Amino acid sequence: MRWNADDAVLGVRFQVGGPPPALTLLFVSSFAPQAEGYPACPSLPCPALPAASGRSLRAMHDLTGTVQYHTKCATRLERLKGAWMAVEHRTKKGEDRIRALKEAATDMFLVEGYEAVSVDGLIARVGGSRRNVYDHFGGKEGLFVEAITALCEELGEPLRLLQVEGRDPQNALTLFGRKIVEIALQPRTLALHRLMIAEGRRFPSLAQSIWHAGHMNAQRILTGWIEDGQKAGLLRPDIEAAQLAADFISLTTADVQLKALIGLKLPSPSDIDAIVRHAVSVFLIGAFQTYHGSKNV
Repeated sequence: MRWNADDAVLGVRFQVGGPPPALTLLFVSSFAPQAEGYPACPSLPCPALPAASGRSLRAMHDLTGTVQYHTKCATRLERLKGAWMAVEHRTKKGEDRIRALKEAATDMFLVEGYEAVSVDGLIARVGGSRRNVYDHFGGKEGLFVEAITALCEELGEPLRLLQVEGRDPQNALTLFGRKIVEIALQPRTLALHRLMIAEGRRFPSLAQSIWHAGHMNAQRILTGWIEDGQKAGLLRPDIEAAQLAADFISLTTADVQLKALIGLKLPSPSDIDAIVRHAVSVFLIGAFQTYHGSKNV
């Protein structure tokens, strides 16, 4: 009897107890690459298992041929599995190395500055090779851009996760103000600001990206909340929401962050609470005496 792809696959499946789908598909790929009319397999370049046919059932009687086919397929599957595991191992190892390079580069750029960091110094610290840096990042400049961009995303994440919707204005602004001051005073945030003051001219597009990912991101988040407050009649509508957001961020962070950047003493938690309370009061009530019940106009 002449065997074909259908016979062989179903013979293996029924006689021997059923190989896994990957084994069956590997077998079909070997013996029937020209088969048509079946849905494509997503993991292997071969057709999926076809339905049983009369020829398939007749082929099951040839136990010797079935076992031979099964053995051949199993051997090839093991080789394929071993090769795939090796690829996965290399890929995982490569991803870990790239991640380590990026994290180490971020720390080195923040502490030493762009000029002082060398590719060789980075490799000496975390391992790998120059090829890892140039193949993945295109060189030192590409590594710098990718590392700093990732840092901006990391620093801005807590603010994006902050939930202020549904709170009254005083509570929402207090929560937002504390969080933004906390982010502004983090050592890595301060180091990033110092770095981009030094390197902004060399990397103008990156400086813009950092500005938008940091300050403007905070302003966008607060602008959306203020717009909702204006629509609800809680906040005055005659001033643009974006301008109000910029004003509040300046009230909370401008003075305290500038002092931190030039090396003055960082505020204590109680100092930060006082700064935020003052900012919220000025923002919501202002300094005009009539808002406090005075008859002097």
